[in-house]
Amino acid sequence: LYRADFETECSDLLKRLRTPTERAVRDSGIQPADFNAIILVGGATRMQMIRAMVSRLFGRLPLISVDPDTTVALGAAVQSGLIGRSGALRDVVMTDVCPFSLGVATVDDPDAKNPTESVSPIIERNAIVPISRSMNFSTIKDYQTILVVEVYQGESLRPQGNVRLGSLSIPVPRAKRGVESIDVRFTYDANSILEVEVKVLSTGAVHRQFLNNR
Repeated sequence: LYRADFETECSDLLKRLRTPTERAVRDSGIQPADFNAIILVGGATRMQMIRAMVSRLFGRLPLISVDPDTTVALGAAVQSGLIGRSGALRDVVMTDVCPFSLGVATVDDPDAKNPTESVSPIIERNAIVPISRSMNFSTIKDYQTILVVEVYQGESLRPQGNVRLGSLSIPVPRAKRGVESIDVRFTYDANSILEVEVKVLSTGAVHRQFLNNR
C-alpha cells in the first residue's frame, strides 16, 4: 500500500480532525502564530499525514520529541490528582470548559399545523465548568399531564442534528396550556457528569437524573 493511496483513503478522517481543531483555535481567540509550541497527543499523531496537516494549520512543525502516549498518561494523572484534591498539585490550576452546548428540545410554534422542534441551550459550548444554569418551560397543550424533557448535546438548531443524552417524563397537574411550568437546571461538573434537575413550580416536586456527556 503506497502512502499516497493510504492518505486518499483517509481523506474524510482528516477532514473530521481538521474541523474541531480549527474551531478550538477560533474559540481560544489566539492566533496560530502566537502559540508557543504544538504538541500532538495520542498514538495516531505519529502518522505523517496528521503531522503534515497540523503543520499546514499552524505554519510550523509540531514537537515530535514528546511521546504522545506518555503525554496522555501524564494528563490523565494530573486530571485525576486535581479531582482527588492531591496535595502535590495544590499549586496547579486547570480550567476546563463544556465541549458542547447542552439543552432541551422545545416546540417552535405549538399552534402550527406541523410544529417543528428546536434545541434551547441551557449551558452554552465553552462555558467554564463546573457550572449550573436553569431555564423555565411551560406546557403547550390544554390539560397536559406529562412534560417530556429531552436532553441534547451539540450545536445544531434541530434535535436530529445533535446527540440525545436522555429524557425525563415529568408529571404535571392538569391545566390550561401555559399555566403549568417547570424549572430545568443543568449542573455540569469536572467529571463530565451532567445532573438534570426538574422542579414543577406549582407542586414543588423535584426530579433528578444523571447523564454522561459524550
